[in-house]
Amino acid sequence: MEKSALSYSYRLIIAAVLVGFGWMPIAMAEKFEDIIRNANQGHADSQFSLGEMYYHGHFVLGQFLPKDYAVAVRWFRLAAEQGHAAAQYNLGVRYANGGHGMSRDVVQAYMWFALAAQQENPDAIVARDRIAMSMTPAQIAQAQQLVQNWKPSTGSSQTPDQPKP
Repeated sequence: MEKSALSYSYRLIIAAVLVGFGWMPIAMAEKFEDIIRNANQGHADSQFSLGEMYYHGHFVLGQFLPKDYAVAVRWFRLAAEQGHAAAQYNLGVRYANGGHGMSRDVVQAYMWFALAAQQENPDAIVARDRIAMSMTPAQIAQAQQLVQNWKPSTGSSQTPDQPKP
């Protein structure tokens, strides 16, 4: 059995024990299992949720899911590429700030903010306008071209390399 399948099975056992002893509501265990399954099947909301869990670190199924910024960004990207506005905004923030293994890229940041802004995400509208003030006209034109050419992907069962929840 591969490592990710073992850890997934292990988490199922932990959830069953916690539920059995009444230490975890059944709904919580089922919700986490649904998030994992749906994310692996390409559902953007679940991919975004897993991105948040990896970005902030979460206590789930009796274990601490440690912060893993690289995996979080991969989950955010999968959701953002499908047009998930909050994931697009989060990806824009990561590019705008750099750090945690990402290079600062104002063109990419503007693109993701602009895509989220098209869906009326108020934070993205402010962020897009703010980052534009630090960009050259050529960078803005390049970013706007990326926005114009962008097409959402369909839900993908492709998942981040490692670790799978």
